[in-house]
Amino acid sequence: MDNTPLQKISKQRETSKNTEESSSLPSGRFKMIGMVLFFSSAGFLMLEVSLTRIFSVVMWYHFAFLTISVALFGFALSGFVVQLLPNLLRAGRVIKIVFSASAAMAVIIPLSFKLFSINPAQTFLTGFLKKTLEGELSVGTLLLIAALYISAVIPFFIGGLVGANLFRHFGDRASKIYFFDMTGAGFGCILAVPVLNLVGGPAALALQQY
Repeated sequence: MDNTPLQKISKQRETSKNTEESSSLPSGRFKMIGMVLFFSSAGFLMLEVSLTRIFSVVMWYHFAFLTISVALFGFALSGFVVQLLPNLLRAGRVIKIVFSASAAMAVIIPLSFKLFSINPAQTFLTGFLKKTLEGELSVGTLLLIAALYISAVIPFFIGGLVGANLFRHFGDRASKIYFFDMTGAGFGCILAVPVLNLVGGPAALALQQY
């Protein structure tokens, strides 16, 4: 109980420090970060739409809704991590974190899709048991299904760190952050349709890393 006031004072000082660091960011640099969020959001939505097409073809059509599940879980997990690790993901490192997460997406998206495509659990879920895991719902099968889900979640978690960090440290500019976020998401949705029609789902995922 004696440490409670000290902890409150320390938290207030940390919050004040983060606010000062975020408010001191020049407008030009903030716009640059906003464009990173714009293209990240566009990539998210292209990824979601592409995975919807892939899941509906590779597995049954109702697995297309799995995309919404993995996207929401990945975004929620990234927000939880940002809240849980304030010292590691502090305002002074937000630019480095945002750019690192965006760059990591270029590598993680095709890698995660590769892990997904070679996982035999996707065929197990469609009901073709004899061709994959011989119809046994063993511990190994459950682990493969969990790995299938995690491989789809990772890109959304890494990319979600971009928006989560910006909203945490630049809450006073939330309207501008939402502008870059929503316009980027809309652009990604519009772009996803012609790209999928031209090159298909797997190739669309490969294009997103650029």
